Amino acid sequence: MTSGDESLEKDFSRDVWCILGIPFDNYSMEDVCNVMDDRIAQENQCVLSTPNLDWVSMSLRDCDFKKTIIDSDVSIIDGTPSFGYRVSWACL
Repeated sequence: MTSGDESLEKDFSRDVWCILGIPFDNYSMEDVCNVMDDRIAQENQCVLSTPNLDWVSMSLRDCDFKKTIIDSDVSIIDGTPSFGYRVSWACL
């Protein structure tokens, strides 16, 4: 790890899976909509990331990019066929 990686430590209080250091929330579409609706109702900002295989690869080379994904409020997988459908998560 390079210097600055200490800031990448984060306490995840949500159901999240990490693949190569990138968080993926185990949320259904309904869960994501509920989070967004709650944030809108509270007039709070919400950062939604949709990492895909390219993002994971890039995050291995770019610590700042990786931090932006980690700091997201919600991180849901993009390109589901790249990793398999939600049912397949149990196999990882």
